[in-house]
Amino acid sequence: MTTDLISYFQQAILWMILFSLFMFGIIIYLRIASNAVKNWPSVPGKVTTSRVSYESSTDKTNATPFIAYTYDVDGKTYKEGSISPSILTVSDKINAEKVVARYPRGSVVTVCYNPKNPSQAVLEKNSQAQIGGMYGILIFGNLLIPIVVLLVKVVFKH
Repeated sequence: MTTDLISYFQQAILWMILFSLFMFGIIIYLRIASNAVKNWPSVPGKVTTSRVSYESSTDKTNATPFIAYTYDVDGKTYKEGSISPSILTVSDKINAEKVVARYPRGSVVTVCYNPKNPSQAVLEKNSQAQIGGMYGILIFGNLLIPIVVLLVKVVFKH
C-alpha cells in the first residue's frame, strides 16, 4: 500500500513538472512575442473583414475572432490578419464577439508593423491577458493532474 502511494506521488509530481515546463515555455514565448512588438512603428489601416470564425460551423465550437486589414508602408499596401503578437487566438464566443466588435468592417485602425518586415503586423501590441490566462491554466492544470493520475491508476488497475 505504501509503495503504491509513493508511486502515485512520483507520477503526479513528474506530470506536474512536465506540464509546468510546457506551460512556462508558452508563457516565455508570449512574453518574447509581446516584447518584440513594443517598439514597432504604427500606421493607419482599414479593416476589410471582421467576423467570428468557428472550428465547426454546425455546432459553433471554438470561436476565434478573424480580423483582416490593409495598411500602407512606404507606398506599398499590405494585407494582414494578426490581432496580437501571439498566435493563441482560440476564444469563447463572447470574447471573440467582443474583439470583433472593437474592429468593425470599414473602420480605421492603428496597425503596428515590423520595420524589418512590414508584411508582419498586429493591431494590439499587448498580449498580457493571454499571459494571465496561461498562468491560470498552469495553476488549474497542476491542481487537476494529481486527480487525473489517481483516476488513471484506479481505472487501469482492474
